[in-house]
Amino acid sequence: MGPPKHFKKIITRHYKNLSEKSDYYFEKAINTLANYYRVDQENILIANGAEDIIDIIIRTLKPRKVLLPMPCDTMYMQACKRNGCEAVPFYNEKENEFDIIPDKLISAVRDADMIIISNPNNPTGRIIDKASMQKILDHCQQKGIYLVIDESYADFVPFDISSIRHITGYANIVIIRTPANYFALGGLQFAYCISCENLAGLLRMNQVPGTVNTIALLACDNLFNDTRFIKKTKAWLQTEPKRFYKAVSTLGAITAYKPYANYIFIELEQIPAYTLCERMEAKGIKVQNCSRMGILNGQYIRISIKNKKQNEFFLDRFSRCLL
Repeated sequence: MGPPKHFKKIITRHYKNLSEKSDYYFEKAINTLANYYRVDQENILIANGAEDIIDIIIRTLKPRKVLLPMPCDTMYMQACKRNGCEAVPFYNEKENEFDIIPDKLISAVRDADMIIISNPNNPTGRIIDKASMQKILDHCQQKGIYLVIDESYADFVPFDISSIRHITGYANIVIIRTPANYFALGGLQFAYCISCENLAGLLRMNQVPGTVNTIALLACDNLFNDTRFIKKTKAWLQTEPKRFYKAVSTLGAITAYKPYANYIFIELEQIPAYTLCERMEAKGIKVQNCSRMGILNGQYIRISIKNKKQNEFFLDRFSRCLL
């Protein structure tokens, strides 16, 4: 659907305010988030995108080794490299549809003092169920391991998978969220994290204040109240992703993994990912090559799920490019 039309009106109405400085400590936006998630304001840190939050977390907590279940977003590896800590890859198995198996993850932790996982995973779109997450949470607390859970795409899952409810019982977890994906506003570079009061306070001490722009703060204040957009998105989530996944799955020469977010992870069986991406780009369609996301053989891509018309256009081009 693109960005909410309602938000365009809000930006226009506040255009004249761009000449003024933004809320330096994000007080109004923090209050909005605290009310929305039913947590205390002291549990929240707002930053200039998920990448900024990951940097703040690693810079503040100074882990020696960070375990990264693969495949995963490249920003985690890059943040470790920038901040001088070792990124330790843990490769989820294709036979398990790249799902995280708690016992296998726990056995791989060893001397790592931080784990960063995404739920749903990017790029696979797979989720960690509550029972599995509970095992991971308990182990990390017992061993004194920080657990960072990136829930940037959790709003697309039609049922609750969030770990926010655990912040009162676990002092070692940080949950990252952003409205940017759900509301098609990726250009805002706006995100926030939720954790226990002491940990959130420690993170704030290592954050440069005033780095979030006025438009992003306006979004935080208004998007969660856009009930019309949310209702339309929820209706879309109940129908089009299932239909599109089924259509994609019928194509030959690929394996499509069942998604829980607004994208589908695909293994190409005959051509390399870079070849497919080049062919699609020549037809005006961008496809995510997952070769740098912890996938070893260069045969994996990620595609977005859009509206029915766009998806049919994509399927036509995609099926031709697979030949």
